[in-house]
Amino acid sequence: MTMEKKKKDRSYWIILILLLIIFMTSFFLYKNINAGATGNDNEVIGILTFKTKTIERKYDSDVIWEKIDSGLIIRNKDTIRSGDFSDAVLTLKDKTKININENSMIYLDISEGDINLNFAYGSMSLAKKDDGTSNTTLKIKSGENTVEVKNSELTLEKKDKEELAFQVNQGTAKLKNGTQEKELKENESAKLNKSEIEISEINLTLQSPPDLSIITEKLESIPVTFSWSAKNANKLKLELAYDSRFQTLYKALNVDNDSYTTNLPQGNYYWRISSEKSKTKKKSNREYSSFRKFTVYTVSPPIILSPTKNQVFSYANLPPIIPFTWKKLETTRSYKLEISNTKDFTEIKKTFTTNQSSLGVDGLDPGKYFVRLITEPAREEFKSETSKIVSFSIEKKIELDPPQIISPANAQEISATVLAKSGFYFQVKDSPELTKYIFQLSATSNFSKMLLEETSESNQFHLTKKIELGEYFVRVIGVTSDGKKSPFSEPRNFSVKENQVIELLSPANNSSLDLKENPINFRWKRPSYKANFIFEISANSSFNEKIHSAKTEDFSVSYSLPQNGKFYWRVSAIGEDESILSKSATFSFQIEEIEELTVIYPQKNEKVDMSPLDTLKFKWEKSTKASHFFFELFREKGGSKTLIAKAKTKNSSYILKDLSKLDEGNFIWTLQESLQNEGETQKGKKIITPFKIYLSAKPGSPAIKTPKKMYVE
Repeated sequence: MTMEKKKKDRSYWIILILLLIIFMTSFFLYKNINAGATGNDNEVIGILTFKTKTIERKYDSDVIWEKIDSGLIIRNKDTIRSGDFSDAVLTLKDKTKININENSMIYLDISEGDINLNFAYGSMSLAKKDDGTSNTTLKIKSGENTVEVKNSELTLEKKDKEELAFQVNQGTAKLKNGTQEKELKENESAKLNKSEIEISEINLTLQSPPDLSIITEKLESIPVTFSWSAKNANKLKLELAYDSRFQTLYKALNVDNDSYTTNLPQGNYYWRISSEKSKTKKKSNREYSSFRKFTVYTVSPPIILSPTKNQVFSYANLPPIIPFTWKKLETTRSYKLEISNTKDFTEIKKTFTTNQSSLGVDGLDPGKYFVRLITEPAREEFKSETSKIVSFSIEKKIELDPPQIISPANAQEISATVLAKSGFYFQVKDSPELTKYIFQLSATSNFSKMLLEETSESNQFHLTKKIELGEYFVRVIGVTSDGKKSPFSEPRNFSVKENQVIELLSPANNSSLDLKENPINFRWKRPSYKANFIFEISANSSFNEKIHSAKTEDFSVSYSLPQNGKFYWRVSAIGEDESILSKSATFSFQIEEIEELTVIYPQKNEKVDMSPLDTLKFKWEKSTKASHFFFELFREKGGSKTLIAKAKTKNSSYILKDLSKLDEGNFIWTLQESLQNEGETQKGKKIITPFKIYLSAKPGSPAIKTPKKMYVE
């Protein structure tokens, strides 16, 4: 018994120690994750000179990735990665430029005078120029492979765990793979794997536009000229894509010469040339050039949104702050705002430089002014642009502007109970020229029967005095610091009435909800008075089986009900002393699990080969509650849809027999069920399914067969 007790005690302590270790490691992991990237003091080795969309950096001492922007410094042993449709340009201290394409990752380590770049995956290009002042070697490592460059330009690509492929566009590169070592010359490409280095001559060389070039025009569609040189080429194709792997093609064009011009809308593109190497009956084997990226920008000048043309800013006592706003441009690093009192800007009164899209300016004297905006481009490829000139005026008035009443709203009803318990706040729009406000309440519209007059040093007045049920009027006078009074505001009428009933909005009374719609959003109408609310859900109408009760300041509550059934809900308004001011009616709703309509064929984005088919059968899972289904088939072309077929059926399928209506391309079929609910017919959610039709076997030219001998009578 003693031995068994000792074992139990030992097990108890072991479990306790293990739990303590788990708790401590979990705590430190949580702290590290939520602390964000802490950074380090490693040597600065370069700068992120340009980027589009999502570029992330990880310090060598962290596990957290952080998003970075253009202009950020890069430190030694940083890891950089790019997201979808993203790229970046890194410029190192020795002027080496590294262009990282989308979905790529590199690790930088400068030690012993050399630049070590670990290329994990993706695609990139780089240019290392030897200016005679630096003797560093750039070593690109990828698995067991190493590429050494000193004065070269090259492109590299590695897809996941596949072989490393690269091309020398200028200079030379030294390749190392285990015991193998080879030199790659200009206009040669290589593939490196675990076993060998395969070098081949480049037959297709891209010339223009250069890699990462930016083409700008003030046109919606910009002409771009592509040029290349080709040797031993046959059936050339110019390919334009949205991604570096050319999985999402924008356009593929058959080309005959060594250049081609086409118009392109704004966007990022990749381009390459391909040539047919050999052709069999089944497929064509093609040779591809390296790829380049370029960006097309439709350049437009900045547009000033405010002040508007000939806008007048008036004041009586304190000069106003003039708000300037404009549309932000992604091609711009900063903006220069110039304010002049002459249209030709020969005399500029104020100048501001900012990278924001708004600015407030004060200290302007009364008079007419002109404003313009000048951009500082984000890159040297862009040009500075100037906005249209906008004029505005500042006027000093003899009289003050009358105050503007915000609360109460015109003809607003105020609860007598709320007024007695919490009071009511009268409020006007605040003015920098006014230091006091005089609130006047009257039972008559001409204010001959004044109920009260109160002076407030803020722009609101809290009414706590009890007043009888009925209709009333309010107006306000503003007072400046030197005692000058403004004209009366426009009067507002309001009425004091018995309590409002809280109006419930959603879910509606006697409604049916799907269990999958959890959490359910309960909403009610905002009353005219300020209050908190008690929200309640019950399993019965007497609310003695409450499921949930919550206090809130909002006019909606989200709550998840875990099961089917019938439920009841209501809302009560409460004052500051927790007393009930008003109650809503009680609404009921039913929750049941509704079957989802599911398509079987063709599914979303499915490619349908019509070569072996003489009909096209659309299929879906039949719902037990559906009485019939509405089917529609559309052809989609150029952003527009054309209805091809339409049917109402009780079956769970539809067969299209007339295939003359079809063609290769994009199609959409929709399905909607008709549901029976407590004797009422309701339409379910429409399911929209895009798909594509193609022909694997193309129809050839008809062959005319005749007998060898023909007889004519």
